[in-house]
Amino acid sequence: MMVSKQFNRTLWFAVLVGWLSQTALMQLVPTIGEVLGRVVSSAFGSADNWTEHAQDATHVGWRIVELLKFLGSVGAGIVAAILTPRKPWIVATALAILSLVDGSLEQLPTPVSAEVIGTTLSVPCLGVIVGVVGAWIILRKGETA
Repeated sequence: MMVSKQFNRTLWFAVLVGWLSQTALMQLVPTIGEVLGRVVSSAFGSADNWTEHAQDATHVGWRIVELLKFLGSVGAGIVAAILTPRKPWIVATALAILSLVDGSLEQLPTPVSAEVIGTTLSVPCLGVIVGVVGAWIILRKGETA
């Protein structure tokens, strides 16, 4: 019985840390990307800076920001997988549900379409799942070697 309580605490701790990590990394990674984009753009004297259009869903800048959010979510999934001793699918599912809740409260770029809503909601979920499952598979291979 004590092992089960310890496992549940560890599991929910991994979910909490993964969710907080995802929230932080989904803000930090795109911010760093936008700063680097501005630095590189100004260094080359480019007139069209993709960071100026990060909230315009028809511009490539929005897709770059979504890619950076995906990478931040993968990082959070890796952190959660490291903290999960067993059953990563529980952590991945919980983090995906929390990502859906977070995404539904997020401000959508313009113009709003089904593609924009789908991308905004699915990118963090897929990133967390890829991070948790990928890291857990790699960690499991390391244990068997």
